[in-house]
Amino acid sequence: MLSALAVMSYSGITLNSLSILGLIVSLGLLVDNAIVIMENVDRMRHLGLDRVTASKVGTNQVAVSVFAATLTTVAAFVPLTMIPGMMGSFIKSIPQAVIITILASLVISLMITPTLCSRFLPKQKKKSKYGDKLWVRVGSVILVVVLCGYAFRVDGEFGIIAIGASIIFGSAMFVKQFMFHNKSLEEAGVIKWYEKTLRSIITSKSKRFIMLGVGLSLLVAALATFPTGILKVEMMPDDDPTTVEITMEAPQGTSLETMENITAEAEQILFNMPEVESFSMTVGGNQKNTSSINAELIDEKLREKDGMAVLEEVREKS
Repeated sequence: MLSALAVMSYSGITLNSLSILGLIVSLGLLVDNAIVIMENVDRMRHLGLDRVTASKVGTNQVAVSVFAATLTTVAAFVPLTMIPGMMGSFIKSIPQAVIITILASLVISLMITPTLCSRFLPKQKKKSKYGDKLWVRVGSVILVVVLCGYAFRVDGEFGIIAIGASIIFGSAMFVKQFMFHNKSLEEAGVIKWYEKTLRSIITSKSKRFIMLGVGLSLLVAALATFPTGILKVEMMPDDDPTTVEITMEAPQGTSLETMENITAEAEQILFNMPEVESFSMTVGGNQKNTSSINAELIDEKLREKDGMAVLEEVREKS
């Protein structure tokens, strides 16, 4: 992160709300490369290699994959830096911050992380003296459930998403601690099944062509969602307004009293609408034949209609 901030400063990108948003978006991607490198180094040490050899072998095994995965992620954000006009200038700092952070993560994971592993990891992998204790494994499951429930709250409430995430990740941790405890990843049944299936596809020419055909078909089907209208495209999503502004204009020469009567009719309509919490009215102003009403709506969870539907109803009844 520090290296990314240094590059951003050198490139003239300031820290603002949008660039900070880009840094937040890239936080999850920031650690991915280092996690892959360290996990493979740890796997090599589990096989009996010393820390220096494990750092070299483990990094070399996954370096190309990490590099390719990083480039695909960067490629997804590059088009956002090329959006023309005011919108492009407005959001450009978001993809720039993401791209710089991810590339900095790639450099650090391939150069700094293996060096640190070879210097600071124990010379030989030792078995943890707490790993086999029941209270540690049970505590791990409980901790994951609690953290997932807290992280996936919606508006501070523990809803179905938080409960579902707690169940899924808690179950995964339970399986890891009680079913695959002290077992390497290669010993898992699903890994053996995956290896067998993948090997049969690679060694069979007909299966390779079938998989290629399936992949191309899925790609064509995904691209076809745009011209067929299945997937709608818009620059900015519709937002449910919490305030509604109603502006009225009568013909030139309309008296202020008549304008007050017209506005009072709209006011009476708002009085009878349960979605409206409060409103203020202004009659006249710069011109006698104009008036405006600013209406505050109740919380969207408590109303059946959205803001645009309320505005349309007032327009129809006025």
